[in-house]
Amino acid sequence: MKPELRKTYSTFTDNALPQREVQTRRDNDTIKTPACTIYDVDYNIHWFISQFIQPFIIDNDARVDVPLYFANGEFLSQIQKNGFIREQSTGKIMTPVMTIRRASMDDREDYKHLDVNLNPADIQKPSGNVIIHKPKYTNKNQYDRFSTQWAVKPSNEYYISSIPEYVVITYELLVWAEYIEHLNQIIQQIQPKGGHAWGDTWKFVTYMRGFTFEDSIDAGTDRVVRANVSLEVRAALLAPDETRANNLTKAFSPKRVVFGSEVVNSIPEVKKGPNNQ
Repeated sequence: MKPELRKTYSTFTDNALPQREVQTRRDNDTIKTPACTIYDVDYNIHWFISQFIQPFIIDNDARVDVPLYFANGEFLSQIQKNGFIREQSTGKIMTPVMTIRRASMDDREDYKHLDVNLNPADIQKPSGNVIIHKPKYTNKNQYDRFSTQWAVKPSNEYYISSIPEYVVITYELLVWAEYIEHLNQIIQQIQPKGGHAWGDTWKFVTYMRGFTFEDSIDAGTDRVVRANVSLEVRAALLAPDETRANNLTKAFSPKRVVFGSEVVNSIPEVKKGPNNQ
């Protein structure tokens, strides 16, 4: 039999014993644990450009849609090595085309919040830095006329979640085109959307912090017409679990308050002083 590990949180003290009063049944809940991850931000920014903006160019009186790819793997390797992307089958340079790459992520300075590390024994107990959600009606607190007539106080359910992490994620959007005229058409379709909320299921305010253009023809190389757009996305990240615990906890309000009575059988005699005081 393996020995029980009693000091997994601290070297000097044993783990706290489980407290049944703070443990609540969650298998019959219909409310999902809220979560917004980095993948959600990547997906919604990509969706907004490719499905909502839908950039295109007019070439020989025909509309040509501009595809958008994430610059990872072989795409990023070709961009860093050659400065453009070639098709694998024909070897031709892909134009027009756009790629997007996540460059950096940092905390927002205007949404700083105090994140004091909690004692592992108090993880399930709500602290001050939480968001409390209250459903109006639940399975145990259903609306009926009987409870209204007889003034039965319902037992409210509360769902407690952590405060999300407010971050700023920077993306690099690269645009390739065969001619400057085509490049201008693409940029003119993207530029007016700066400062809007980008996304589908989640929406994040996105700013465009700069446009850089490159048009060079070197000897023995292909023509390069490219634009680099810096996107600044302000997002709120909320992980589904933190510190090996679910990020959403459930609590109930007291349904009944009982006041007890205290009876004094005998009153002790108070000794008086010489002046009957």
